[in-house]
Amino acid sequence: MRVQSIDRLVPWAAGTVGALAVIGPGLNGRAWINLDQSVLPHLPLPTVLLGVGPDIPRRGPFTALAALASPWGGSAWVMKFMVIVLLAAATAGMARRLTSVGAVPALGAGLLYAFGPYLMGRLAVGHLGVLWAAAIIPWALPALISSARSPARAFLWSLLLAVGGYLAGTIVLALIPVLVLADRSRLPVLERMRGIGAVVAAQFLWLVPGVTVARAVGFDQPGGAGFRLALSGWSAPARLLIGEGYFQTEAGAVPLPGAWGAVLGVVVGLLAGLGLFAARCSGSAQGGAESDGEQAPRDALRALALGWSGLAAMAIGLLVPLSGLFDVTARVWSDISDVQPFNLAREPHRLFLVAWLVLVPGVAWGAQWLGRRLVVLEPLAQVAALALALALVAPQIWGMDGQLRGVELPAAWTKVRAAVRAQPGTVATAPQWSYAFYKVGDVRRSYNPWPDYLGVDTVISSDADKGPSRESDPRMDTIGPALDAYRTRRGAGLVPALRTAGVRWLVVPAVAQGDLFPGLAQQGGLEPVVVDPSVSLYRVTGGSNPYQAKRLWWGLWLRTGAAPGDVVDRAVVDDSGNGWRAGVSGTPPGPGGRLVIPQEHGWVWFPPSVFTAINQLVLLVVALLSWRSFRSDRDIRAG
Repeated sequence: MRVQSIDRLVPWAAGTVGALAVIGPGLNGRAWINLDQSVLPHLPLPTVLLGVGPDIPRRGPFTALAALASPWGGSAWVMKFMVIVLLAAATAGMARRLTSVGAVPALGAGLLYAFGPYLMGRLAVGHLGVLWAAAIIPWALPALISSARSPARAFLWSLLLAVGGYLAGTIVLALIPVLVLADRSRLPVLERMRGIGAVVAAQFLWLVPGVTVARAVGFDQPGGAGFRLALSGWSAPARLLIGEGYFQTEAGAVPLPGAWGAVLGVVVGLLAGLGLFAARCSGSAQGGAESDGEQAPRDALRALALGWSGLAAMAIGLLVPLSGLFDVTARVWSDISDVQPFNLAREPHRLFLVAWLVLVPGVAWGAQWLGRRLVVLEPLAQVAALALALALVAPQIWGMDGQLRGVELPAAWTKVRAAVRAQPGTVATAPQWSYAFYKVGDVRRSYNPWPDYLGVDTVISSDADKGPSRESDPRMDTIGPALDAYRTRRGAGLVPALRTAGVRWLVVPAVAQGDLFPGLAQQGGLEPVVVDPSVSLYRVTGGSNPYQAKRLWWGLWLRTGAAPGDVVDRAVVDDSGNGWRAGVSGTPPGPGGRLVIPQEHGWVWFPPSVFTAINQLVLLVVALLSWRSFRSDRDIRAG
C-alpha cells in the first residue's frame, strides 16, 4: 500500500518539477502579459460570476481565487500557483489512467500529455481555461462516460470543468459526441440522454452569463476565417500530431528546430496508430464499460480511445483543425463557425485536446506492444513516452523564450490605478484596440490589460481584426471614430465624444508605434493627472458624473443620486463604483442597450445580472443535491 501511494505521488512531483522548469524566471509576483495572457498583480472578480457587461465574459470562474488576493497585489502569485497545480494534475491524471502499462511508461505519458507543444502554447498565450480542462478531464472521464448510471456524479465533474469558463466548456461540449459513443452500456436511451443532459447542464455556469450578456449587447463576432492553422506543406499533419499549429505564429509554444517537429510528429503518429490498433485487437472486454453501465476507472481511456468514439475524437481534434490547410475547407469551417454555438470553436486548433486524449494513450500502448513483441526494444519501450515528452518540452524550459518572464509593471501604472479607483468612473484607453504592442519593459503584444488591471468599467474595442464584426459596446461607436480621427489628425471632436459616452478617465499607455496621441494635455476638457513615459492619465472634465446607486443584490440597484425626471435610455453598469455611467443618451434601449433608468428614484435592474444570479443559485442547489445523491449511491454500493 505504501509503495502504491508513492507511485501515485511521483507523477504529481514530476508535474510540479516540470511546471517550475517551464515557468523558470516567471516564478515571481510580476505580471504575465502576452497575447491573451493578463496575469496581473491585481485582478477583479470575473464577470462570468456577475453577468455584468458590456464585455462578454472571458475569464473563467476559477480566477475568482486570484481576485481575492488583489487587495494585496497577490493575484499574479495565485494564478501562477494554479498553473503549477494544473500541470501537475494533468500529469498525474493521465498517468493514473495508464497504470496498466507500468509506472515509468505511465509517467512518461503523463508528462507528454501535460508538457507537449499544445498545452505549453496555450499556457504561453494565456488560455488557462484550456489548461483547466486538460487537468480535470483525465480524472473526470469515468464519471463522464458513465453519466447514464450516475447523472449526479457526472454533473459534479462537469460543473468542476465549467469553473474553467468558456475555454474549458468548449472542450466539454466538443467531447459530447465522443462521450455518447464511448458509453457502451445497455441502459435505455432516455437514461443515457439524462446523463448527457446533466453534463451539458453543468456548463450553464458560463453559458448563461455569456448568452444573456451577448443578447443584451448585440454580440457579433466573425467565424474562423482569421484563425486558420499556422501550418502548411507536407509536414503540417505530422506537426499537428504533437500539438503545433496555433494560428498566432509570434506567440505560443517555442517550435522545435528544423524538421524535428515533423519527425517527432511522425513518431507520435506511428506509435499511437500501432497502440490503438493493438489495443483494439487485444480484446473487446477491456475496451468499454461493463454490461450494467458502470465504467471502471482504469478502462475509461480505452472506452474513449477505441472504436467509434476514438474515431470521433480524432475527427474533431485533427480533421477540424486541418480544414485550415485548404481554402475550400477553410471557408466551410468559417461558415459553420459563424453560427452559434460553433462560434465558440472558431479557432479550431483549440479542439486538438480532444484528439490528444486519444493520441497520448495510443503512444503508451504502442510502445508497450513493441516491447512485448521485440524483447530487444523493451528498455526503449519503457522510456519512449518519457523521451518524447522531454524532447518536446526542451525548447519551453525556463520561460518559453521569454514569454513567461515576469514583467515589472511601471510605477506609473500603480498611480493610474490608485487615481481611478479613488474616483471610480468609466475609463477609455487610447489606443482603443483590443490588441496592441505595449511597452512594458520590453514590447508585448497583448489583449488590452487595462479592464482587468483597473477593475472598473473600461471601454475597449471588441474587434480583433479577424473579419467583419460589430462592436459589442455601443459606446465604442462614439469613442472609436473620435480616437481614430485624433490619431490621424483628421478631427478635433475627441473630448465631446468622451463626454457623450460618459467617460471620466482616459488612459494612454505607451505602445511600440510611439506617441500616437500627442498634445492631449493641451486639449480643453482633459486634465492631466498622471504624466509618464509609460502611461498617462487624463480626467475628462465638463462631462456627466456617474449616476449613483446602492447595489443590493446581483443585478438589482436602488437609485439614489439622480435628479427626479432625469432619464438615460442607454447606460452601462459600473459595479465597482456602485452606480452606472451614461452611454449615448437619447437612443432607445435595444439590442445594444444596457440599463433603463426610470424617471423617479427607485429600483433598477440589469437583466443579465439577474439571470446570472438565478442561474448560479440553481446550480448551487443542484450541486448540493447531486453531492447528496452521489454519497447516498456510494454508501449503498459499499453496503
